Amino acid sequence: VSFHVTTSGYTDHYISHTGTTVNTQVTSSSSTTALKQAASWTVSAGLGNSACFSFQSVDTPGSYIRHSGFELYLGTNDGTQLFHEDATFCPIAGLSGTGSSLRSWSYPTRYWRHYNSIGYIASNGGVHTFDATALFNNDVTFLIETSLA
Repeated sequence: VSFHVTTSGYTDHYISHTGTTVNTQVTSSSSTTALKQAASWTVSAGLGNSACFSFQSVDTPGSYIRHSGFELYLGTNDGTQLFHEDATFCPIAGLSGTGSSLRSWSYPTRYWRHYNSIGYIASNGGVHTFDATALFNNDVTFLIETSLA
C-alpha cells in the first residue's frame, strides 16, 4: 500500500522514508522506481496485536514503520515485545471525515501525523510541537491506496 497525504497543499506527498527517517515526499507514478519503492509498504497482521496492522518497507525487507520517542522510524524487527507493539497501528475512519487515520497500538491517543515533512505519532493538543492543534485532523488523515511500487 501507499499512504497519500490529504492536507491541502501537500496532496502530492506520500508517507515515505529516507534511510530510517519516515517522512513525506512528493511522489507520483512518474517518480523514480527507488522513490516509489520508498513510499510503498507491505501490510501484515499487527506484530503487537493481530487485530491491527504493521507496515513493512518494500525496499528494505524486514524493516517496519515503528515509533520511538513519538517519531516514526524505519526499524529492523528485533523480535522484542517493545518493537512489536511500537510497530503496530490500528486504522480508524479519518479524523478529517475522509480516508483513514492510523492510531498507535501502544499509545492509543496518538496517530500518525506528518508535521514539517517528518512522521510522528501525535496527540491533538499534546505537549510536543508536533501535537499542535492547527490542521491536526487533516495531518493525521491519509488515503490508503494501491502501492506505488
